[in-house]
Amino acid sequence: MTSEVLQNPFSITICEFGETFFKVTYPSSVSEVFQRHISKQEGLRWIHTILSDLVSSEDSSIDILEQLSKEFNLHPLAVEDIRCSSTRPKVDKYGEMLFVVTHSPSIVSTENEYQLLLEELNILLVEKDSTILTFERQEKNTTSTAWISDVREKLASNGDNFSKNLSLVLYLLVDKLTDNFFPVLEHYGEKIEEIESMLMMENRSYLIREINLLKRDIFILRRSTWPLREVLKKFLVLPEIHSDMKPYLQDCLDHVIQIIDILEVYRDSALGLVDIYLSGVSYNMQEIMKTLTIISTIFIPLTFMAGVYGMNFPRIPELHYGHGYTVFWLMALFIVGLEIFIFRKRGWIGS
Repeated sequence: MTSEVLQNPFSITICEFGETFFKVTYPSSVSEVFQRHISKQEGLRWIHTILSDLVSSEDSSIDILEQLSKEFNLHPLAVEDIRCSSTRPKVDKYGEMLFVVTHSPSIVSTENEYQLLLEELNILLVEKDSTILTFERQEKNTTSTAWISDVREKLASNGDNFSKNLSLVLYLLVDKLTDNFFPVLEHYGEKIEEIESMLMMENRSYLIREINLLKRDIFILRRSTWPLREVLKKFLVLPEIHSDMKPYLQDCLDHVIQIIDILEVYRDSALGLVDIYLSGVSYNMQEIMKTLTIISTIFIPLTFMAGVYGMNFPRIPELHYGHGYTVFWLMALFIVGLEIFIFRKRGWIGS
């Protein structure tokens, strides 16, 4: 098998492959894409488009998605879903065309914060043209295309193991996107342990924000993985999927179920963090109230004594004693000491 790769920074990548060849090209213009479509050689083809740059540099009025839609006679509902962002994972069948929506998660870290990104990938399996079209919707300020290169390398190296068919590309794409969940899950597992350790040592108010962000991200991941399970189940019964690929797609399904199980554990852990935080807040409040109650209880009899001897009656015998002031303080100290002894005896304060 020969391999040829031409470098050109453009938003569309064409990967052509067969039993004896594998070639990746980067068209420099929109017209070149369709010229290659007309002069297509035997074999299969994978056309990957980044939706963040759907306009040709030569003519800004040319919409590449619209042109591809006309060229491959794409179903209008599929084109509408491709144009819309944040579509849930799904698989639809339009005649002989198979349309799949899935997501690839990643973590973008800054100095003090991190952000969860879900890059949407739309896949169109066009059997009659022996072509698979993929449309990657990237978030702003992201250039995460390494996984595309990984898929191409696996596609080139698996030529001797699988018959060349579009199902192979579909499997490699779904498998890679599924594998992308595990580093993200590892990040959130470490984050849960970090927050839990901090809650055990201190109960700062900023931790509740971290917990809420964690819960939000886990919810977003769950919303992306639960439908993906149904997508993979449909793959196993679709006639468009080559029978050789179904055991491997079943393996992808097992991975998705594993991801869902981990996310369920993480969701319960995140809810547990909220309980720990609220318990810590309640404990701190109880300690404060306990301290204030003890102080108030100690001063109640002293306040009573001061009130009695502060009354303006003409005859209060103790006021005329020479050591009356000293006796008052001795009585006050005795009462305070007796209260502290009783509180410690009952375990209300530490020894």
